[in-house]
Amino acid sequence: MDIGTSITYVFQDKNWLTKLAIGAAILLVSIPLTPILIGFVGIALVLGYSLDVMRNVRNGAAQPLPEWRDLWSEWIVSGLKYLLLLLIWSLPALLLNSFNGLANQLMWRSDGIIEFMGSSILIATACLGTLWWIFFFLILPAMTIRFAETDDVRAGLNFNDIYFLTRNNLGDVIVAVVASAVAFVAAVTVGAVLGTLMCIIGLAITLPAGVFLADLIAAHMFAHVGLGKETTAPPKPPKASPPPSAGKKKPQTGNTMVVMPDGTVVPTDDATS
Repeated sequence: MDIGTSITYVFQDKNWLTKLAIGAAILLVSIPLTPILIGFVGIALVLGYSLDVMRNVRNGAAQPLPEWRDLWSEWIVSGLKYLLLLLIWSLPALLLNSFNGLANQLMWRSDGIIEFMGSSILIATACLGTLWWIFFFLILPAMTIRFAETDDVRAGLNFNDIYFLTRNNLGDVIVAVVASAVAFVAAVTVGAVLGTLMCIIGLAITLPAGVFLADLIAAHMFAHVGLGKETTAPPKPPKASPPPSAGKKKPQTGNTMVVMPDGTVVPTDDATS
């Protein structure tokens, strides 16, 4: 995996500034509107665009960044499906987090036993939630790849394929996840600093641009996980059928007597039904 290329490929496109500005503008309008849900349409559009970038990288396109035209409806639908996948895989951690309110209420009780129960619940949910988020980010590249390849939610939920791809490329998965997280923090930090230097109001431009740039970097890194290798688990071999004679009783044998021409009697084994 070439981390340097994943960071610089955006700027190698001759129209990179226009493409980056359009994505940033969509996020700028969409993020404040997320409380009334309509903002998720714009976020889905940006995610759908990033998924198309991933497909282009895996297909070997020289310029992975598509033009912002013609495919908006397809990108929105694809992005909404991807948001649904993220929600489904996040549900266990979100459900665990719902117990924190109960734990906090118990901890404020004066009874020592109840307070101990609240503390125990809080610690247990925190540990389990942390483990699940680690698991979530480890399978995130494989889940994203399988969905990008098929545009099918069921492929993003197929644990056998996701486990197969993650297990066989665990090193690349860890590098992609960690490097993407570092790139996100760096891009947002640079955006915040530049926005502050532009008299605060510049944050409205630089922060969405930093988020979108980090998303494009992550898409390029994820696309290289298992690139050129099989991404689906091999089918399980069929169970061997028992031989036709299995379960049948062996024929019983009995002793018979044969009289030879010279008058001698010879015992023999003869199969009888």
